[in-house]
Amino acid sequence: MPVGLTRFVAEFEAAHAQLYAGLVITTIPLVLLFLVATKQIVAGLTAGMTK
Repeated sequence: MPVGLTRFVAEFEAAHAQLYAGLVITTIPLVLLFLVATKQIVAGLTAGMTK
């Protein structure tokens, strides 16, 4: 997605609203994935700390 957005900006320089909409659409799934997986991420980090 980011590569496509970069090409979009290169072609249509004045389309800022569409660029921002694409950035939001690209970012939301990553944020949701992080929020869902936070418990597993923290558990993995703390499991590595103990012997």
